[in-house]
Amino acid sequence: MKEITIGILCPGDMGHSIGKVLVSNGLTVITCLEGRSERTKTLARKAGIEDVPSCQSLVKEAGIIL
Repeated sequence: MKEITIGILCPGDMGHSIGKVLVSNGLTVITCLEGRSERTKTLARKAGIEDVPSCQSLVKEAGIIL
C-alpha cells in the first residue's frame, strides 16, 4: 500500500495539531510556510510537519489537502 502525503494549507493553531496527530501515526505531512508568521512556523516544525518551497509544490506532492 502506497503511503499518501497529507498537505496542510493552514498549519496554525488547528492545522499544526491535526498535523501532529498524523505525523505521530507515521504519515508524511507537508505545508508551505512561505509568508507565515514565526509562531506558525515554530508550531509546524515542532509538530514534525515538513516545509515545501511553494503552494504549487504542496499541491503536486500531496495526495490529500486539508
